[in-house]
Amino acid sequence: MLCIDESGECLGPHIWNEEMLREARGEFIFAHHADFRRLLYNAAVSLGADVRLGTSVASIDPEAQTVTLENGDVLSADVIIGADGAHGMARRLITDEPPEPHSMVMYSTLVSKKAIIADPELRYFYDRDYTSMFSWFGNGRVSIGFPVGGKDEFALFVYGSADGFESTWREPALLDGMKEALSLGEPRLQKLGELATYATCLPVQDFRKLEDEEWVHEDGPMLLIGDAAHPYPPGAIQTLAMAIEDGAVLAKLFSHLRSSDQITSFLYAFNDLRFKRCNTVCVKEFTDIFFMAMPPGPESDGRDNHFRGRRDRGLNVLDAESLEDETPQWTEIKEVFGYDAEDEADNWWQEWGLLRERAAGRAEGLNGFSDVQVMQVQVGS
Repeated sequence: MLCIDESGECLGPHIWNEEMLREARGEFIFAHHADFRRLLYNAAVSLGADVRLGTSVASIDPEAQTVTLENGDVLSADVIIGADGAHGMARRLITDEPPEPHSMVMYSTLVSKKAIIADPELRYFYDRDYTSMFSWFGNGRVSIGFPVGGKDEFALFVYGSADGFESTWREPALLDGMKEALSLGEPRLQKLGELATYATCLPVQDFRKLEDEEWVHEDGPMLLIGDAAHPYPPGAIQTLAMAIEDGAVLAKLFSHLRSSDQITSFLYAFNDLRFKRCNTVCVKEFTDIFFMAMPPGPESDGRDNHFRGRRDRGLNVLDAESLEDETPQWTEIKEVFGYDAEDEADNWWQEWGLLRERAAGRAEGLNGFSDVQVMQVQVGS
């Protein structure tokens, strides 16, 4: 549901086409980040992963292929995977390029469902035929809200001008900063802000200038994935999906592992396969924020009037009426949903991987595994 921040006017709904989602073999899931982590944790442990909690990483040596923990333990493996985020130790080993100075921040909070449905004006957010995401377009401001699946809470992301209160996901922010960002918004947004009891505030940092970045360490078999490789703005819709795609591509490539001398080519194949895709989606995420936060003027008027016209004709606001009428937003959506990470990895193997194996005289029995250890490291702060 698209709305105007200042007035609350509804610019129109967009109901996702179930056939498109089925064909793309995906769907939207509104979930707590903690629940998502727990799901991945349980899956990893069930497959034999050794997850060490309560200890941080002190150092990483890609050349020696070791990771030293704060408690003194030294872990070694044939591959080190750095998945510790945009500001983690693993990323700093491969690139020390800072992002562009940021001009926006994002506040993130959760509001009790019980408190929302107790207010007749706010109950609207739950009285829907479909679980809905609400997006408010404002002058240099954006708010995004949605019910969180499995929990009786409503998530709210508030983007606004940098105010000096930014910190990390682990540190609470001043609620007054978020309320100030909502102060010019419609009454429902202000009420949601008043109901919040906790918030975090993150800088919206833009890493897109790092277009020639490599994710493989030059001194040893170490690879970055997730936000450590391709940081997205906080609150981005596709962040977790991109991380899952990373895992799928990496797993598919290493399913063909037969000898340790294949590892380096697999790591660079991952880099090549994922870079364009991740950069394209990252550009879309930033573009969406700026599209929704346009200042008053002809461009924002044209945007809003376009959506009003579709709303008044009973159409989904992002759908195209014909191929000629297809909007840039809808084209981007199709590209995001139409991508299959495992197919991309399979195509690389058929076009390049098998060719290399034949050249190395290993054309037979290519589905076997050698005794190669892969270590993924979540670096603590």
